Amino acid sequence: MNRRQAFRPFAGLATWPWLAGASLTLAACSGRDAGHGPVEVVWDRDTCERCGMVLSDRFHAAQIRDADGKPHRFDDLGCALFWSEQHGLSGKEAGFWITDFRSREWVDARAARYVAGRTTPMGYGYGGTLAAVDSHLTLADARAAILARGR
Repeated sequence: MNRRQAFRPFAGLATWPWLAGASLTLAACSGRDAGHGPVEVVWDRDTCERCGMVLSDRFHAAQIRDADGKPHRFDDLGCALFWSEQHGLSGKEAGFWITDFRSREWVDARAARYVAGRTTPMGYGYGGTLAAVDSHLTLADARAAILARGR
């Protein structure tokens, strides 16, 4: 039996209106990229857009959406900031998220507070969190410090 013969009994299902609606609902809820917000990362498999390193540190990763809505993944806040600068997006990203170094959840990078002296994948040393911390560093402060340092 070939593939066409195997699926012939199911050919009429495509005309059932409720089934078409159900498939659209499943596609919308499947976690696929909807054009906004951070996208799912396949840890230990996806690579950093800038340095090519595998994303494995769930405490210091970052994502940026460019003006076209395309997501870009990074293993370190520093990689994201340098990539953004190199592509003329610095401060104008359509979306910018980091993993909160306390909760490991994706959070808006602009709303986070940053702490220096963290051990990060590429050694830039800044981690962000929405939790209460003694640090008053904003994304702009972290950006200035990381870009001034260079690499």
